[in-house]
Amino acid sequence: MKKLLLLIFFGNINNIYCQCWLSSSTAKGGQVTAFNHLATIKNDSTLWTIGDNYYGELGLGTNSTTGVGEKSFKQVGKDKNWTIVSAGNQYTMAIKSDGTLWGWGLNQSGQLGIGSKSNMNLPTRCGSASDWKYVSAGNQFTMAIKKNGTLWKCGIISSESFTQVGKDSIWVEVASSFQHCIGRKKNGTIWALGDDGSSSVHTTKDDDFFQIGSDKDWLSIAVGLRHSLATKIDGTLWAWGENKFGQLGDGTIKNPGKPIQIDSSKNWAAIAAGNYHSLSVKTDGSLWAWGDNGYGQLGDGTTNDKTTPIQIGMDKDWKNVSGGQLRSYAMKVDNTMWGWGSGGFTGIYESKTPIKISCLSLSVNLENNIKNFDLYPNPTNNRINISYDSYSDTKKHILRIYNIDGKIVYESNINQKELLVDLQFLNSGLYMCAVFSESGEFEQIRKISLVK
Repeated sequence: MKKLLLLIFFGNINNIYCQCWLSSSTAKGGQVTAFNHLATIKNDSTLWTIGDNYYGELGLGTNSTTGVGEKSFKQVGKDKNWTIVSAGNQYTMAIKSDGTLWGWGLNQSGQLGIGSKSNMNLPTRCGSASDWKYVSAGNQFTMAIKKNGTLWKCGIISSESFTQVGKDSIWVEVASSFQHCIGRKKNGTIWALGDDGSSSVHTTKDDDFFQIGSDKDWLSIAVGLRHSLATKIDGTLWAWGENKFGQLGDGTIKNPGKPIQIDSSKNWAAIAAGNYHSLSVKTDGSLWAWGDNGYGQLGDGTTNDKTTPIQIGMDKDWKNVSGGQLRSYAMKVDNTMWGWGSGGFTGIYESKTPIKISCLSLSVNLENNIKNFDLYPNPTNNRINISYDSYSDTKKHILRIYNIDGKIVYESNINQKELLVDLQFLNSGLYMCAVFSESGEFEQIRKISLVK
């Protein structure tokens, strides 16, 4: 049976978008993160994943042995209390509102922090602590911060359970990548662990971490494969590490061996990094990118590398940005999510410029829709009859009608096979009528054309 994405039901309308993604800077909460899979949290605090699933990194209770993962977003469980998520290399870490930490996916080095090295394809709680505040997944290791400001690690750099790093309780942020991570303390200093491509900048040591320089005015951090970015309180942007694709943004492909300022601008805000490319949103809402562009991950419509920051498009309503291996993501102030670069796993986009990613990309079986679910008259001018042959007295079903922006405009329980719905309160246009089970599983979908 042929399956199509939900957005196809709107005929000549190319896309339907739902502004339901939780907007938060990756550096401040990791709400949209990706390596070869994408993990994101919606406004209702539900967690959704898409992409590779060889080791169960999507958290759906399954594994893909064919190399083909999920090509549409799937909800992870039914919980509605997720606050932070971080996608590492073939595994995922997340925190709930109750302060508990969870992990799933590849675990050969104990990077899940669950006390074993067994892979997990469902969210598994990491110990008994309930005071976690921040988490960052890397490659075979995870860093996390507790509410008391202490920093913890697990995986290849530690063990299969979280152990504390040093004795400081002033850590506020940490960013992990394949071969290194950097952390920021409350006093404005930044610290590095592992191979960041710039060992010459290391000074004071704190347990396994080395301080980067001596400045105390750092504001935010981000890491790529072997390069790092950071902003200062004055709005300046700095970079260090590997630079063979120009990912540092200084106009060269040389490794400077220390943090260098990127141009003279003092309005850099959100920052992020992919493998070999860098991204930023300025305080005026403009989007910028530089570095490796072999798959269009910079978003400028070309595949030419850039050694200095270039503005992507002319829009000035960006607020958040995130980098994957060969792709990039960003959010606008209206909470729409955009993606570009190598679409690869997603099946949603393959573009050299930013395109919207719908959070309503559910798989729909057309044959079942036609047999079990009907609307008439359609088009209609005010009321519509809904016939649902799968109605059962013993099973509760929920009917939801969405507008073209993906917002719910009507919701009701289905308590009989025939249901009359008054649409007089709606304006003319196209709407989507969907049926869900009591547990929230999507079942059926039809288009409504309202003409007044």
